[in-house]
Amino acid sequence: MVDIFPLQFLLATWAGWVNRRQLDVIEYLRAENQVLKAQLGRRRLRLSDDQRRRLAAKGHRLGRCVLREVATIVTPDTILRWHRQLIARKWTHERRRVGRPGILKEPVNGPLAPIQGFAVALCIFVSIGLVALVAARARTAKAG
Repeated sequence: MVDIFPLQFLLATWAGWVNRRQLDVIEYLRAENQVLKAQLGRRRLRLSDDQRRRLAAKGHRLGRCVLREVATIVTPDTILRWHRQLIARKWTHERRRVGRPGILKEPVNGPLAPIQGFAVALCIFVSIGLVALVAARARTAKAG
């Protein structure tokens, strides 16, 4: 039988070393942030929309309590507000129009103008899609 205790001990030792290493990295990054914030002074930091989105996504996962300890550039409330705005923007979009397609009542410019002008001259109001369909069929008939 294989004794599992030495493997467990080895795994626990390795996990503790990795955890200590991560804590050292976090401590260094906090100190670096403090130095950079001290150099910035009382001036406002201008962040791009992409930077705000990145901070909002990562800050939301941490939560308000952890952000109070970690966030040095902006307040936790600001980061969470950015996240709320990001989510609101994600679910705000134009609604698709329901109903009949647009009707051509005025002349248009471009390759479809002769077809549309002829229809308007005969007092026939057609949809934009129908004009495009007729033009496509005419092109394929010429080519064939």
